[in-house]
Amino acid sequence: MARIEHRPTKKNPNSFKIISFCGYDGNGKQIKKYDKFVASPTLSYKKAFAEAQKYALKLDDKYKTNPYYDGSMKFSELAELYFEIHACELKPQTITTYKSSYENHIKPLLGNTQLNRLNPVFLSQTMNKMTGSNGSKKKYLTTIQAILTYGVQCGIIDHSPAHDISWKKRNEPKKKRYMTPDQAQRFIEHIRNSKMDDDEKRYFEFLLLTGLRPSEALALKWSDINYDNATILVEHTLIYDSSLPNGQRLTLGTTKTGESKLISIKNETILRILRDQQLHVKSLRQKLGTQFKHPEMIFPSGMGNYRDIGALRTALKRCTFGTEFEFLTPHMMRHTFATVGLIESGDLSAVSKELGHSDVSTTLGFYAEVLLESKESLINSVADRICPKSDNTDMKKESPTENSADDSKDSL
Repeated sequence: MARIEHRPTKKNPNSFKIISFCGYDGNGKQIKKYDKFVASPTLSYKKAFAEAQKYALKLDDKYKTNPYYDGSMKFSELAELYFEIHACELKPQTITTYKSSYENHIKPLLGNTQLNRLNPVFLSQTMNKMTGSNGSKKKYLTTIQAILTYGVQCGIIDHSPAHDISWKKRNEPKKKRYMTPDQAQRFIEHIRNSKMDDDEKRYFEFLLLTGLRPSEALALKWSDINYDNATILVEHTLIYDSSLPNGQRLTLGTTKTGESKLISIKNETILRILRDQQLHVKSLRQKLGTQFKHPEMIFPSGMGNYRDIGALRTALKRCTFGTEFEFLTPHMMRHTFATVGLIESGDLSAVSKELGHSDVSTTLGFYAEVLLESKESLINSVADRICPKSDNTDMKKESPTENSADDSKDSL
C-alpha cells in the first residue's frame, strides 16, 4: 500500500503526497514513485484523505502492472535505470561511450523531457540542435535508441520513437580513410626520419604491416608470440573503464568480435620491429625497476603502464602536421593494410579473415570502392597482357569524329 503524507499549502489545505513502493531493482534498491493528489479545498480533511486513499489504490494497481512507469517519467530517469541495471551487460568500452554521449550531448537537451512528449519530430529537432560531425551525431542517436529500446523492453513505453527519425546532415567533404601503396611507403620513410620516439615509430609501422586494431596491438603480450610457428595470438584489446579502482582507467578486455585470431610474423620487418621493441622494454625495465607495472606488454608506456591510445594519436598528429599524411589516424593504418591487400590480391575473403571481421559483408561495406578499383585495374592488366600492344597504340592514335559517332548510331 502506498504511503500518504498530508502536505497542505496556503492555497489548498487538502494537498497530499503519495509515495508508491514498486518493488526492487536489479541492485536490490527499493523503487519509489512520487505523486501528488489535490482534493477540493471545500472538503473536510477526513473526506479529502479518503479521496487520496482511493487515488493511491489506483496508483497501486497501475504500478503493479508497470512498476516503472508514470506519465511524467523523464528521459533522465529512464537513462539512470538503463545505466544502473541494463548497461552492466555491455562491454565496458561501450558503456563508457554511451555515458559520455549521454552526459555531454544528450542529457542537456533531453534530460528533463517527459517520455510521453517524445516523438520522431521532437527527436529530429533535438538532433539538429546537437553539435558535432555526422558520425558523432550518429553515435548520440545510437545511445538514445539504446535507452528507449530498454524502456520498451521494460514496458515503460509502448514503442521507441527514435528509430524513424532523420536530421539535417552537414555537407562534409568525403574524408580519405587510407593510403595508397606508394603513400604507405612514403609514410614509413617519413616516420623513420622524423623526431618521433623510436618505440612510437615501431608501433605505427607494426600497425601498418599487421592490420591490427590500435587497441589490439596495445594489448599484446610477449607470451602471445610463438616464434616456432612465427605467429602472434590476438585475444585481448585495451579498453577504457572508468569504474576501475585507484585511479586506473585502462584494462584488458576481449576483442571486438569476442574471438581470438592468429597473425603471421614471418615478415623480416615485423620480426625486426619485435626484436628492437624487446630491447627497448628490457631497457625500460632496468630503468624503472619495481615501478614497471606491466613488463609483459609489448608496447607499454614510458612509465611501464598500459599505453594510452590518446597519446599515440597526438604523437601521430604532431609528426604528420603539414604533410600529405595529415589526415591519418592510428586506425587508418588498418584501413591501409586492407586497401593494399585488396589491391594486391583482390581476395576479399582472405583480407576479411586477416582483419578478423566476423562477416565478409562487413569488409565489403568498408572497402567496396577499393575492391571495385582493384577489379578495374585487373581488367586493364588482363587486357594489356592479352591484346597486342599495337592494338592499344592504334586505339590511342585514333580520334573518333562526330560523323563516325553518327555512323555507329545508324548501324545500331
